[in-house]
Amino acid sequence: MRAQLTFKDVTLGYDRHPAVHHVSGTIAPGTLLAVVGPNGGGKSTLLKALAGLVRPLEGRLDLGGLKRREIALLPQQPEIDRSFPISVLDLVMLGDWGRSRGFGAVSAASRERVAQALATVGLSGFEGRLIGNLSAGQFQRVLFARLLVQDAPVILLDEPLAAVDQAVEFGKKYGVHVCLNFHRAPGYTVARPKEAKDLWTDAEALDVCSMHWAHFAKRFKGVPNKNLSFDLLNEPPDI
Repeated sequence: MRAQLTFKDVTLGYDRHPAVHHVSGTIAPGTLLAVVGPNGGGKSTLLKALAGLVRPLEGRLDLGGLKRREIALLPQQPEIDRSFPISVLDLVMLGDWGRSRGFGAVSAASRERVAQALATVGLSGFEGRLIGNLSAGQFQRVLFARLLVQDAPVILLDEPLAAVDQAVEFGKKYGVHVCLNFHRAPGYTVARPKEAKDLWTDAEALDVCSMHWAHFAKRFKGVPNKNLSFDLLNEPPDI
């Protein structure tokens, strides 16, 4: 099988200053890949190159026939200006840009895709809210909804848990207790969701939540209880 993404001696950087040096390798279709490295090591630059936001200084990046709009990127939150007056609906609708061609009329099918994506992330009813009025967690879910609408064969996530890490570090630094809310996590919270799919009995959904629990337990192992806790009671299901 031909590799979907191929790096051939790729060097990436800004203003002729390399951040990633001579990377070669292949990523096969269906691969779940984590890019690990220190701060400033070029991880974000590598993802931006795949998304077409950074051009290689040297070498070649082969997308295996994919078009740029078939690659979805979830950027780091600090890179997005949340003071820009755009609504949740309009931001999520941008995920449908490849189908509407930007200046075409928004179809009923497109609106339905957006509605389904917002329902999936638990934000139905937030369509008219400005993104600047969202919490960090809500805004992250809006960005995930945009990815769902885009429905791309390649998805790039750039530090999707950075906001959680920042909150935990803030709590440790200033002695503030941080409580992480697992918004209607199936099988683990008291308030049952009203999603069409019964997440409380769906084996795949329960497995995913188990993986999330294991990930957070490992990620924040050693953080004292006085600094960090997890909310299992949760909010009412219609919020």
